[in-house]
Amino acid sequence: MKRLIAIISILLSIIGICSIFLIPIELWQFKGFVATVDLYNIEINNQHFENVNELNLFLYVLWLMGGLLYFFSNYRELRLLRFTISFIFIYKLIAFPMRIYGTYVFLNAPPNEKNTFEYIYILIAGYFIYQILFLYGTYQSLIFLKKSKPIQLIEKINLNTTSSYPLEANRWQRFLNFTIDTIVWYSLYLSHYELFKRFVFFQDTIDTWESNDEIHYIPILILISSRWLYYTIFELLFRATPAKMLSETSVLNSMGTAATSAQILKRNILRLVPFNSLTFLFGYDLHDSNSNTKAYREERTGASGVIYLMLVPTLIVVCFSIYFGIKKYDSIKDIAWQKEIFKERLKTIHNNLDHISINDIIVLNSYGETKNKRYTLKVIAVNGNQINCQFNNPERSISTDREILERYNTKTNSTNRIVLNRLDLEKAIIQRYEDLPCGHFTASLTHKLKQLNLMKNKEAFFIDTILSLDQPMLHFDLSLVSANFIGLTITNYGIPSEITDIESNDKEVKWELDNCNLPVEIPNVLRKLNNSSVHPFEIIIKGEKEALTTIDFTISVRDSLGITHQYQVSGEEKNFNALIKELK
Repeated sequence: MKRLIAIISILLSIIGICSIFLIPIELWQFKGFVATVDLYNIEINNQHFENVNELNLFLYVLWLMGGLLYFFSNYRELRLLRFTISFIFIYKLIAFPMRIYGTYVFLNAPPNEKNTFEYIYILIAGYFIYQILFLYGTYQSLIFLKKSKPIQLIEKINLNTTSSYPLEANRWQRFLNFTIDTIVWYSLYLSHYELFKRFVFFQDTIDTWESNDEIHYIPILILISSRWLYYTIFELLFRATPAKMLSETSVLNSMGTAATSAQILKRNILRLVPFNSLTFLFGYDLHDSNSNTKAYREERTGASGVIYLMLVPTLIVVCFSIYFGIKKYDSIKDIAWQKEIFKERLKTIHNNLDHISINDIIVLNSYGETKNKRYTLKVIAVNGNQINCQFNNPERSISTDREILERYNTKTNSTNRIVLNRLDLEKAIIQRYEDLPCGHFTASLTHKLKQLNLMKNKEAFFIDTILSLDQPMLHFDLSLVSANFIGLTITNYGIPSEITDIESNDKEVKWELDNCNLPVEIPNVLRKLNNSSVHPFEIIIKGEKEALTTIDFTISVRDSLGITHQYQVSGEEKNFNALIKELK
């Protein structure tokens, strides 16, 4: 039995941790089997993992450490394991009737793909059988582990006789019990209150309570009742709360023998007296003395208290390591994505420079000590490798492609002129993502760009982008997001074009136009500014799938010259930044 408890605890805690990071959202049907707890939602802010709840993560790590300590101590160190199992037991016990009600509401809701799939009833039956078995298993585990913790006895010599007496818990242990139990109870209260709010016949009333500042006695009653239930259930079933299991104390009668259920009930009714829980600090234990019960120490079978305290910094280190691991993973994934966008932008710059023509726009950005200085040049003539441009005064702010195009479409012609050499412009293209001026600058690259002297002012400039108006320039914005679909608004900044086809790159996701049929012209910002014809509505491309978070489809576009272009559009719903690859 000892080995079984240790192995199952280690296994379920690891599965629980994996359910936070690795279980795809679309497998929601199995979440109840792998996610042991679902505490009050405090999420780590991250991009690539959904629902990383810090409290759930903390409890799973605590459970894993408890299981490992129990196993490697030859089944002697069981404080942490008893604490976490007791926490999970009471969470499951209180949540069980709420889950039953929630399932009833779920099945009687309007039909949808979540409550009408073919094996729904088998899944629900399996879920509740699993929950009952889980409750029974945790209960039996706590009973079994309690048998390994006898009461600590001290010997007293009286004349010629020696007597053994149970050792009472000291004030510090009792204060520790009070503090930890308060934290545990309140975290359970917050978690179950969120479930409780979803009850149809309470929802309107609770919304009314929370919407005004008056004192409401029913929520106070719920708060007090939940605390009373917490202590009563634990002390009736196990004669110890989670905090007492952690501090190795147990409730007995004043003679040091097993307390009766009547004594436990009386003890916990007295807890309802205001400030009763703190009376032990002043030498008068109200709920103990009037119920003939006391808290006694259990024999220490594992590590000493000082060594055990080392678990606290260890646990903190583990949790922070996981936290910073998530942040590091986010950073690595984000940089990899930015590199992909950079590669595609680099390819576009090279292609547009090779085919540069009148009215194209070259954007030069400063590099080195001259920061945030930008020139926007409009091509007015091309003679071989000589490119004649006009430009306005340099800008200090960073503009988007759309803002640049809008500005040059509305401004009058500038009197500033310059002739650039195509070969010099090729040298002014940054070829590596690592060389981009993101808070640091490469000295050799700065020197090389200064030597080019593109703007004749001995400053270093590189090509930020080249915008070509004789081809489509597509832009996507995230416009609609729900649990079942993602909608993207498409705009064209280049030559007038129409969408002819949309094809999903994921067989499970359906991508299509939301509000019109193919083919359809793409709204064009420049044409609108010129008062030309434009569609009176926006074009939305919508993808549909349960828990959709990833965007990946191919769009075919035909421009006004009859040339067809294909683009692969990909990205993620969180922090959306579309990668648009032109396919050959």
